Amino acid sequence: MTVPEPDVVCARLDELVELWREDPYGSVDMKRRGMDSIGLTIYGLAAHAHALAAAVRVLDKAGGEPTMVPLVRQILECAVTAAWVEKYGQRAVLAVVHDDARGRVNTFKQFVESGTPDDGSVAEWQAALDLLDPDRSRSSEHFEQRCAEIEGLGGTYAMYRALSGISHASGMVSEMYLRQVDQPTKDQPGVVLARGPEEWARDAVLGTALTYLLLAAAAWDRVDGQHRSRSRLKQIASEIGVRLAWQESAVGLRRQHEWERARRRRRSPQSSGSPGSRQVVASTGGASADPRDRRAVGPSD
Repeated sequence: MTVPEPDVVCARLDELVELWREDPYGSVDMKRRGMDSIGLTIYGLAAHAHALAAAVRVLDKAGGEPTMVPLVRQILECAVTAAWVEKYGQRAVLAVVHDDARGRVNTFKQFVESGTPDDGSVAEWQAALDLLDPDRSRSSEHFEQRCAEIEGLGGTYAMYRALSGISHASGMVSEMYLRQVDQPTKDQPGVVLARGPEEWARDAVLGTALTYLLLAAAAWDRVDGQHRSRSRLKQIASEIGVRLAWQESAVGLRRQHEWERARRRRRSPQSSGSPGSRQVVASTGGASADPRDRRAVGPSD
């Protein structure tokens, strides 16, 4: 990867955000990857990554404080998940839906336990979770496993962990606002308070944001049948030495085959017609599995 100058990184981040904002909200001829929800999940993740990038630039222009780090971490997470959904289709999108349902169940339970009246949401989302459970992907349990399922993302999880260190209430966060005194005295103790970090890896963080924003944008561009931004995305990727095409890893292909075998067993003649299998498909879009099928999807769909 070529390390561009910081002003080039900032200019390309701004350009990608503007490209996304200027893209017309007309009908999108979406390449079907088995069902609509796959493409729509990728779109949502890519859209959020661009919104986060815009916020990163606002924070950077306001002073370059590392408050942007949690946003960059989420750009990375959205981009990798978008690429993962693109590569593994139904298995991945069902895992994302499962995670969402599980999170909602746990959230509603916490509100009810704290005294909020139960309006039936817990039972409703628990029922959805129970239907999705047979189709869950174990890869959804750990972001590290998602990274491992895409060839060439070996350093991604390490970067994710590095960004996580100051994305939560942690000792690392506290240390940014402290200064160690080399020769403490009675009047000046060994540690003094500060208003912000003395040094931090601004250029590396912004470079990470650009790299993974490109990955998210490219994942959506491959789903968008018109490929409106493909040429420019390739030019920027070439300029900074980032590849936009990712492949499934051996680990990911093995897990995919295991999931497909388990799914076929559940749909064998002995288990066909079960209400669970029909409802799971309905809950995730109910689309035809024919990849040749194409549909114009607009903002009202």
